[in-house]
Amino acid sequence: MQPIRILTIIAAALNWASTAEAASTSSSVDTGHNVRRPAPPRPRPPRNGAAFVGQTPPPSPMMPGQTARVEIRMRNSGTTTWTAAAGYKLGAQSPTDNQHWRKGRVLLSSRTAPGQTAVFAFEITAPQQPGMYNFKWRMVRERVEWFGHPTENVEIMVAVSASTGPVVGPIGPPPANGLPPYEKALIESVLARPGMNDAIKRACRNGTDWTFPDAVVDELRRKDGRWGYLCRRGNCSDPSHDVVAYYMGPGAPTEGASRVRAVDFITASCYNPGDQVEPSISWQVLEPPREGERGWTGRGRF
Repeated sequence: MQPIRILTIIAAALNWASTAEAASTSSSVDTGHNVRRPAPPRPRPPRNGAAFVGQTPPPSPMMPGQTARVEIRMRNSGTTTWTAAAGYKLGAQSPTDNQHWRKGRVLLSSRTAPGQTAVFAFEITAPQQPGMYNFKWRMVRERVEWFGHPTENVEIMVAVSASTGPVVGPIGPPPANGLPPYEKALIESVLARPGMNDAIKRACRNGTDWTFPDAVVDELRRKDGRWGYLCRRGNCSDPSHDVVAYYMGPGAPTEGASRVRAVDFITASCYNPGDQVEPSISWQVLEPPREGERGWTGRGRF
């Protein structure tokens, strides 16, 4: 074989090998054209959510047919925007959709985006039938669902009639021994009334419920008009929730009268939120009274 022909064959072989290697290399390089990209995440469906912020409940007790202005605040904790047109409202609970306080649900007054707080201010009317009633509400979207956390439940007492208000007994001279006998049976009879076990707890824990203290003082005053409330820290516009005062001076008691004896009638402190003791009735005479720290008050009721 001629030398020139041998060289030509060798060159052709080398050229073929180089071409094959390049092809192999190029086929292993990721150009991105054949890569399967992940599908984009599906959008989450809109979610209704509500968180209870606070409220101004009606007073307790109430007379049948008595009206009161209340307020409930709910925060939009979901991803939807609340609007009246979309059917977002506030509805009664315990039981669901009861009409104890008003007919129908409460309308939303303004557009409420996620993170914002809706304020429901409306008037309620006490039921005609005496008894204990729940004041509890929750958000609802008409024809869709109830959602979110309900409001804190507040038990409201509807009294039998206006005649069950304070009745003042005779105001004679104070007893020679300083205080009338311990009225344990009287206070126990008040505690035995429907709903009073919860009312005594609320008196000490939310600082606004006078159902149990008022009932006790009313009964004490039916027997002796010298009983009343104690001006807390000498301030008669801030009466105590768990201490009563017995006026020891001449004549009828007046606001701020300092000649009093004080009695603690609920165990546990009504002003210490951390107190874990279950409140119950007590009768602890507090003495000696200190001038300027204690005084008689009727809490604007007598």
